[in-house]
Amino acid sequence: MLSLARVRLIWLSDLILKLTLVMAAQPVSSSPSAFIAGSLAKLGRDEQEAFFNLSYVNLPQHLDPDEHQDEVKLAIFQTNAVAAGDGVGIFPKMARINHGCSSAFNAVYTWREKEGTLYVHALKAIGRGEVGVLAPMLRRRKEVHHYATGTAY
Repeated sequence: MLSLARVRLIWLSDLILKLTLVMAAQPVSSSPSAFIAGSLAKLGRDEQEAFFNLSYVNLPQHLDPDEHQDEVKLAIFQTNAVAAGDGVGIFPKMARINHGCSSAFNAVYTWREKEGTLYVHALKAIGRGEVGVLAPMLRRRKEVHHYATGTAY
């Protein structure tokens, strides 16, 4: 899983005068493409292959994918990344499930922080040959119950 650090707010207790230097910092990465490329370099061959087999839709049309591999990596990330607690992750198997935002979905995913694991659960029976449609992440047990039973909450 690729992870991004949380933003922390600074609470100032004193008056800061105009033109006072408040902070100077170096970026962890000045390029999202380079950050993603660096994260991918740490993965094994099979994991990298699974990543590159994912589809993408965000590559600018004027770029040749063979000549701009870092931009392809960024496009794959933008197309397939999902929330995973305070971070974001790429889950190649989950990315293969159709996604939907209507009542037509029949599966839901949740992130379990303690385990560092994403789970996908069927909300109703999915027959052989039937298309699985994944709902957006439901954050509360009541929401899962509502969608699974079709009742109001």
